[in-house]
Amino acid sequence: MTRTRWAALTLCSLAVLATTACGAAGSQSAPSHASSRAPIVCFADSAAAETSVTDAYVAAVKKAATSDSDDKLTVRDPYRAETAKEALDEAAKAGCGTVITTSASMASGARQAARTHDDIVYEAAGIALSDKNPANLVALNMGFDQPAFLAGYAAAGTTRSGIVGVISASTETSRTVEGFAAGVDFYNQAKGTGVVVNGWNAATKKAGAATSDAEVRAQVGTQVGQKADIILVDADAYSPAALAALTDVDSEVSVVFVGEDAWETHADSRDAIMTSLVPDPDALAGPMLAVARLDRVHAGSDVGFTRTYSSAHLADFRSWGVRLNDELVHDIDSLRAQLAKGDIVIGETSK
Repeated sequence: MTRTRWAALTLCSLAVLATTACGAAGSQSAPSHASSRAPIVCFADSAAAETSVTDAYVAAVKKAATSDSDDKLTVRDPYRAETAKEALDEAAKAGCGTVITTSASMASGARQAARTHDDIVYEAAGIALSDKNPANLVALNMGFDQPAFLAGYAAAGTTRSGIVGVISASTETSRTVEGFAAGVDFYNQAKGTGVVVNGWNAATKKAGAATSDAEVRAQVGTQVGQKADIILVDADAYSPAALAALTDVDSEVSVVFVGEDAWETHADSRDAIMTSLVPDPDALAGPMLAVARLDRVHAGSDVGFTRTYSSAHLADFRSWGVRLNDELVHDIDSLRAQLAKGDIVIGETSK
């Protein structure tokens, strides 16, 4: 089958990461960061981050580090504060050599921290792949883009209004939202439909950032007012506000939840849950530690883009699945296999 690319992107492997940069940055003269930094791996969270997700990654990385008897790395519990800057400053003052942020809402803070602390390597979710990133800033792909693609395809195939929506906490490019929008676009091209994605700017690859419960509620109201009947919610700790808002607005609107299986954690809102995008921390723990062990990283480096494993998955549709006809179920199974084989690649356009 012809390999399908949704953006012009050359992907790095971890072996390449140690010696050169991705894509347009793939020359030996690419800016690099080398340091005998402290063998201490830390995580950082703000109040906007989903702490349960971060805690799961901390546990996985600790487990992976412990299983390697030759590993000299120490993995600490997360540094948490009200703002991203405060949490990242705490990690820097504590002598961390590698700082990991698993929340897209931390992306801008991690970018600024990398500029300020060039002796620390930052692995940050929500960072667009670019050789213009600080040399010590590594783009971390949490793997939500692939299940988001499947959810977008399913949403396009089941929307009654022909309009779906997205809400994100990220102020930068959201791979999760991009994957969802790509899935909708794939469905439109395959079926000749014109399902619209509200809240997504295809030109800038960004969605309007919702950084509080009030902003999430307001965006839900706007989306419902514009007739969106399925909404992807990727707003970290503020995502539950969307479920609360729907009980006040329209019970016929459903959400795709990101970061945890909302069917299990929000049982009182199950009627509003289409599905969830659930991370697999164990799948990324090894690559995260591989970067922490490197003596040198380069501008444009990444973690989790070249992979033969799945670092997140689409939860079961459960009671919502009655809306999926046999053709749609078959399509989703086929697309899942194509994503796993690399026949469909969802990427970034930021270069």
